[in-house]
Amino acid sequence: MDTLRSNTQSDLIVRLLQPSDGPKLLQLFESSPDNGRFAINACYQIDPYQAIHALYSDTIGVVAEIQGSLVGLGLVEFGDCCVSGEKRSYASLHSLLVHPSHRNQGIAKRLAQERIVLARERIGEGGLILASIQEGNSASLSVTQKWSQQQVGCIQSILMRVRNKAPKSEGITVRPARPSEYAEIATGLNRFYQRYDFYEPQTAESLSDWLNQTPFDYPVRTYFVAVNHDEEIVAGLAVTRQCQIVAMEVKRLPLPLTLLNLIVKMVPEDGILRQLSVAKLWYAPEQTAAAQHLWETVRWQSRVWGTHITCFYDPRSPIPEVLRVPKWLPKADFTVVSTGSQLTGGERLIHPL
Repeated sequence: MDTLRSNTQSDLIVRLLQPSDGPKLLQLFESSPDNGRFAINACYQIDPYQAIHALYSDTIGVVAEIQGSLVGLGLVEFGDCCVSGEKRSYASLHSLLVHPSHRNQGIAKRLAQERIVLARERIGEGGLILASIQEGNSASLSVTQKWSQQQVGCIQSILMRVRNKAPKSEGITVRPARPSEYAEIATGLNRFYQRYDFYEPQTAESLSDWLNQTPFDYPVRTYFVAVNHDEEIVAGLAVTRQCQIVAMEVKRLPLPLTLLNLIVKMVPEDGILRQLSVAKLWYAPEQTAAAQHLWETVRWQSRVWGTHITCFYDPRSPIPEVLRVPKWLPKADFTVVSTGSQLTGGERLIHPL
């Protein structure tokens, strides 16, 4: 085991996450629902250690352990992104949680400190360290204030039910992408996101690797494209069948949303959200309508996989115009914080981490 530095609490061990920690992680997740505005508990369908590495490609974890039980976790995902057009190495800090019985004891702060150390060892002093904190999660925001230098902006996420009927035909065909089209898709993505900070440029190879990342003997990601009558690709997006790895159990909603749910039935009776996540959405110039049709068609086709579909985006971007989210539908807000040299100025759009 890799134990990280000495501790002031004699029975507290802070160490790297290990492949054998799956059962302990499961116990930690079951007893530690997210304490943001929306209290949600992860229900893992496979070993949690395998799930983490299936959802996040280049990730290490730090855990806090007391008398053989995990009482805390924090993850760090690494990659390369663009900031003001310049390629930068980054470490994204996420999934910080502490068992309710061990909160307010400095464990979250200790995990945060160790993640910073690990990040700096990997990306150096000039690399970016980033995190997204959900509105209302005061504990996580307090921890990030210890290391972050700047709030660089906000992102939103929406959660919509899948469609129960097909959208009207718009003269656009929606189908899964072919591997031979990955280079064209990567070019479209890179062009669409060239004005965004924290976007990871794509190639045919990186897109293929990401789509084929799976804990099963079959893929959990599908890339869909919208093509016109001339078979030109004019829009695309990827769907991850996240619920096959981890479903989400709603433990608590704010009172207004609880009342709204009585009318619109956003949350199933069993409280389990079988989520699908959309990422890498783009469209060619003047093809907003095609992107809208792609989104609505995918919402319908995805009904065989899950109950809800989610997407993260910068609210200032053109993505909301594609999603056409009803005004009454709640949105989750996240503050993006950063530290590192040559910080972004905050005027450019932000790509979700």
